[in-house]
Amino acid sequence: MTCEFEDYKYAYEIDLNQDNTAAKVLKLVGKRKKVLEFGCGPGHMSKILANRMKCSVTGIELDARAAQHARRYCQEVHNVDLDLVNVLEVVGKERFDVILFADILEHLRRPEEVLSAACQLLRPNGYVVASVPNVGYCGLVGELLCGRFQYRELGLLDKTHIRFFTRRSLVSMFEANGFQIAKIDTFDLPVEYSEFKDVMEKLPEAVQDFMFKQADSLSYQFVLKAYKVKDPGLISKITSFIGLE
Repeated sequence: MTCEFEDYKYAYEIDLNQDNTAAKVLKLVGKRKKVLEFGCGPGHMSKILANRMKCSVTGIELDARAAQHARRYCQEVHNVDLDLVNVLEVVGKERFDVILFADILEHLRRPEEVLSAACQLLRPNGYVVASVPNVGYCGLVGELLCGRFQYRELGLLDKTHIRFFTRRSLVSMFEANGFQIAKIDTFDLPVEYSEFKDVMEKLPEAVQDFMFKQADSLSYQFVLKAYKVKDPGLISKITSFIGLE
Protein backbone atom coordinates (compact mmCIF):
# COMPACT_ATOMS: atom_id res chain seq x y z
CA MET A 1 0.00 0.00 0.00
CA THR A 2 1.34 3.43 -0.93
CA CYS A 3 1.99 5.83 1.93
CA GLU A 4 0.76 9.35 1.28
CA PHE A 5 3.91 10.71 2.97
CA GLU A 6 6.51 8.65 1.07
CA ASP A 7 7.81 11.68 -0.83
CA TYR A 8 8.76 13.45 2.39
CA LYS A 9 12.05 12.77 4.18
CA TYR A 10 10.84 12.92 7.79
CA ALA A 11 7.21 11.82 7.42
CA TYR A 12 5.65 8.38 7.70
CA GLU A 13 2.46 6.61 8.73
CA ILE A 14 2.24 6.31 12.50
CA ASP A 15 0.95 3.32 14.44
CA LEU A 16 -0.08 4.30 17.98
CA ASN A 17 0.25 0.66 19.07
CA GLN A 18 4.00 0.66 18.49
CA ASP A 19 6.49 1.57 21.21
CA ASN A 20 8.35 4.25 19.29
CA THR A 21 9.02 7.95 19.68
CA ALA A 22 6.08 9.13 17.56
CA ALA A 23 3.58 7.03 19.52
CA LYS A 24 5.03 8.18 22.84
CA VAL A 25 4.81 11.82 21.75
CA LEU A 26 1.21 11.62 20.55
CA LYS A 27 0.03 9.85 23.68
CA LEU A 28 1.53 12.64 25.79
CA VAL A 29 -0.38 15.24 23.78
CA GLY A 30 -3.72 13.71 24.73
CA LYS A 31 -7.19 13.87 23.22
CA ARG A 32 -9.39 16.85 22.35
CA LYS A 33 -6.63 19.44 22.74
CA LYS A 34 -5.98 22.65 20.89
CA VAL A 35 -2.47 21.99 19.55
CA LEU A 36 0.24 24.15 18.00
CA GLU A 37 2.56 21.81 16.12
CA PHE A 38 5.98 23.22 15.28
CA GLY A 39 7.53 21.60 12.21
CA CYS A 40 4.34 19.78 11.25
CA GLY A 41 5.81 18.63 7.92
CA PRO A 42 3.15 17.26 5.56
CA GLY A 43 0.90 16.42 8.51
CA HIS A 44 1.78 12.84 9.46
CA MET A 45 1.30 13.66 13.16
CA SER A 46 -1.44 16.22 12.51
CA LYS A 47 -3.40 13.48 10.78
CA ILE A 48 -3.44 11.30 13.90
CA LEU A 49 -4.12 14.24 16.19
CA ALA A 50 -7.06 15.46 14.13
CA ASN A 51 -8.62 12.18 12.98
CA ARG A 52 -7.90 9.79 15.85
CA MET A 53 -7.46 12.07 18.86
CA LYS A 54 -10.04 14.74 17.95
CA CYS A 55 -7.59 17.61 18.43
CA SER A 56 -7.65 20.90 16.54
CA VAL A 57 -4.20 21.57 15.10
CA THR A 58 -2.41 24.69 13.95
CA GLY A 59 0.83 23.92 12.15
CA ILE A 60 4.07 25.80 11.57
CA GLU A 61 6.21 24.49 8.71
CA LEU A 62 9.21 25.75 6.73
CA ASP A 63 8.69 23.74 3.54
CA ALA A 64 5.92 25.20 1.38
CA ARG A 65 4.97 21.90 -0.28
CA ALA A 66 4.78 20.08 3.04
CA ALA A 67 2.78 22.93 4.55
CA GLN A 68 0.25 22.68 1.74
CA HIS A 69 -0.13 18.93 2.33
CA ALA A 70 -0.56 19.49 6.08
CA ARG A 71 -3.55 21.75 5.46
CA ARG A 72 -5.55 18.57 4.85
CA TYR A 73 -5.40 17.94 8.59
CA CYS A 74 -4.60 21.30 10.21
CA GLN A 75 -7.08 24.10 10.68
CA GLU A 76 -4.30 26.48 9.71
CA VAL A 77 -0.66 26.19 8.69
CA HIS A 78 1.87 29.03 8.85
CA ASN A 79 4.57 28.59 6.21
CA VAL A 80 7.48 30.41 7.89
CA ASP A 81 11.15 30.02 8.85
CA LEU A 82 11.39 29.96 12.65
CA ASP A 83 14.94 31.28 12.49
CA LEU A 84 13.74 34.43 10.73
CA VAL A 85 10.37 35.31 12.28
CA ASN A 86 8.92 36.15 15.67
CA VAL A 87 6.51 33.29 16.30
CA LEU A 88 4.42 35.47 18.62
CA GLU A 89 3.67 37.76 15.69
CA VAL A 90 2.94 34.81 13.40
CA VAL A 91 0.43 33.16 15.72
CA GLY A 92 -1.14 36.34 17.06
CA LYS A 93 -3.61 36.15 19.95
CA GLU A 94 -4.30 32.41 19.75
CA ARG A 95 -3.41 30.34 22.81
CA PHE A 96 -3.07 26.56 23.03
CA ASP A 97 -3.52 23.61 25.35
CA VAL A 98 -0.45 21.84 23.96
CA ILE A 99 2.57 22.92 21.96
CA LEU A 100 4.35 20.12 20.12
CA PHE A 101 8.02 20.00 19.11
CA ALA A 102 8.57 16.56 17.55
CA ASP A 103 12.26 16.42 16.54
CA ILE A 104 12.33 20.16 15.81
CA LEU A 105 14.42 21.95 18.46
CA GLU A 106 17.69 20.45 17.20
CA HIS A 107 17.10 22.05 13.79
CA LEU A 108 16.80 25.62 15.15
CA ARG A 109 19.56 28.16 15.55
CA ARG A 110 17.89 29.69 18.60
CA PRO A 111 15.65 27.05 20.19
CA GLU A 112 15.72 28.98 23.48
CA GLU A 113 13.90 31.92 21.89
CA VAL A 114 11.26 29.67 20.35
CA LEU A 115 10.73 27.91 23.70
CA SER A 116 10.37 31.23 25.47
CA ALA A 117 7.75 32.29 22.93
CA ALA A 118 5.99 28.93 23.29
CA CYS A 119 5.64 29.55 27.01
CA GLN A 120 3.68 32.73 26.22
CA LEU A 121 1.47 30.90 23.71
CA LEU A 122 0.20 28.34 26.23
CA ARG A 123 -3.02 28.55 28.15
CA PRO A 124 -2.60 28.66 31.97
CA ASN A 125 -2.57 24.87 32.40
CA GLY A 126 -0.97 24.19 29.03
CA TYR A 127 2.13 22.13 28.40
CA VAL A 128 4.81 21.35 25.83
CA VAL A 129 5.49 17.89 24.43
CA ALA A 130 8.84 17.41 22.72
CA SER A 131 11.12 14.73 21.33
CA VAL A 132 14.84 15.46 21.02
CA PRO A 133 17.81 13.29 19.95
CA ASN A 134 20.37 12.35 22.62
CA VAL A 135 23.93 13.32 21.72
CA GLY A 136 25.11 11.11 24.59
CA TYR A 137 23.89 7.92 22.87
CA CYS A 138 26.64 5.31 23.18
CA GLY A 139 26.95 4.75 19.43
CA LEU A 140 27.58 8.43 18.77
CA VAL A 141 30.05 8.63 21.66
CA GLY A 142 31.77 5.51 20.36
CA GLU A 143 32.11 7.09 16.94
CA LEU A 144 33.72 10.14 18.54
CA LEU A 145 36.17 7.90 20.37
CA CYS A 146 37.11 6.48 16.97
CA GLY A 147 37.80 10.00 15.70
CA ARG A 148 34.66 10.42 13.59
CA PHE A 149 31.74 12.84 13.58
CA GLN A 150 30.00 11.93 10.37
CA TYR A 151 26.80 13.73 9.35
CA ARG A 152 24.18 11.60 7.61
CA GLU A 153 20.89 11.96 5.76
CA LEU A 154 18.94 10.75 8.82
CA GLY A 155 19.55 9.86 12.45
CA LEU A 156 21.28 11.50 15.38
CA LEU A 157 23.77 13.26 13.12
CA ASP A 158 21.25 14.31 10.50
CA LYS A 159 23.05 16.94 8.43
CA THR A 160 20.36 19.52 9.27
CA HIS A 161 20.91 19.20 13.05
CA ILE A 162 22.65 22.29 14.39
CA ARG A 163 22.01 21.97 18.13
CA PHE A 164 22.78 18.93 20.31
CA PHE A 165 21.46 17.94 23.74
CA THR A 166 22.03 15.57 26.63
CA ARG A 167 19.40 15.04 29.31
CA ARG A 168 21.00 17.68 31.55
CA SER A 169 21.34 20.36 28.88
CA LEU A 170 17.80 19.70 27.62
CA VAL A 171 16.29 20.06 31.09
CA SER A 172 18.35 23.19 31.71
CA MET A 173 17.14 24.81 28.48
CA PHE A 174 13.49 24.16 29.30
CA GLU A 175 13.83 25.38 32.88
CA ALA A 176 15.66 28.53 31.79
CA ASN A 177 12.77 29.41 29.50
CA GLY A 178 9.81 29.13 31.81
CA PHE A 179 9.05 25.40 32.07
CA GLN A 180 9.00 22.71 34.71
CA ILE A 181 9.60 19.17 33.46
CA ALA A 182 6.76 16.83 34.42
CA LYS A 183 7.98 13.69 32.64
CA ILE A 184 10.95 12.47 30.64
CA ASP A 185 10.70 9.20 28.78
CA THR A 186 13.23 7.69 26.39
CA PHE A 187 13.21 5.72 23.19
CA ASP A 188 15.97 3.17 23.69
CA LEU A 189 17.71 1.57 20.73
CA PRO A 190 20.26 -1.25 20.80
CA VAL A 191 23.40 -0.14 18.96
CA GLU A 192 23.16 -2.99 16.47
CA TYR A 193 19.93 -1.50 15.13
CA SER A 194 21.34 2.02 14.84
CA GLU A 195 23.43 3.83 12.25
CA PHE A 196 26.42 3.23 14.55
CA LYS A 197 26.14 -0.57 14.47
CA ASP A 198 29.74 -1.12 13.31
CA VAL A 199 31.49 1.26 15.67
CA MET A 200 31.31 -0.56 19.01
CA GLU A 201 33.30 -3.60 17.85
CA LYS A 202 36.23 -1.25 17.19
CA LEU A 203 36.42 -0.29 20.87
CA PRO A 204 38.09 -2.32 23.64
CA GLU A 205 35.68 -4.40 25.70
CA ALA A 206 36.49 -2.42 28.86
CA VAL A 207 35.53 0.81 27.09
CA GLN A 208 32.28 -0.73 25.88
CA ASP A 209 31.44 -1.96 29.39
CA PHE A 210 32.08 1.49 30.83
CA MET A 211 29.91 3.18 28.19
CA PHE A 212 26.98 0.82 28.65
CA LYS A 213 26.97 1.50 32.40
CA GLN A 214 26.39 5.22 31.86
CA ALA A 215 22.93 6.71 32.27
CA ASP A 216 21.10 7.17 28.93
CA SER A 217 23.77 5.22 27.04
CA LEU A 218 21.05 3.48 24.99
CA SER A 219 18.64 6.43 24.98
CA TYR A 220 18.37 7.37 21.32
CA GLN A 221 15.78 10.09 21.92
CA PHE A 222 14.23 11.90 24.85
CA VAL A 223 10.47 12.44 24.99
CA LEU A 224 9.27 14.98 27.52
CA LYS A 225 6.27 16.83 28.86
CA ALA A 226 6.78 20.24 30.47
CA TYR A 227 4.36 22.71 32.03
CA LYS A 228 4.76 26.46 32.07
CA VAL A 229 5.92 27.58 35.49
CA LYS A 230 3.41 29.45 37.61
CA ASP A 231 6.06 30.37 40.19
CA PRO A 232 9.25 31.38 38.29
CA GLY A 233 11.26 31.37 41.53
CA LEU A 234 10.44 27.71 42.08
CA ILE A 235 12.70 26.48 39.27
CA SER A 236 15.84 28.12 40.66
CA LYS A 237 15.11 26.58 44.06
CA ILE A 238 14.64 23.10 42.58
CA THR A 239 17.68 23.44 40.34
CA SER A 240 19.84 24.50 43.26
CA PHE A 241 18.51 21.69 45.47
CA ILE A 242 19.29 18.91 42.99
CA GLY A 243 22.68 20.38 42.04
CA LEU A 244 22.03 21.32 38.39
CA GLU A 245 23.21 24.92 38.70
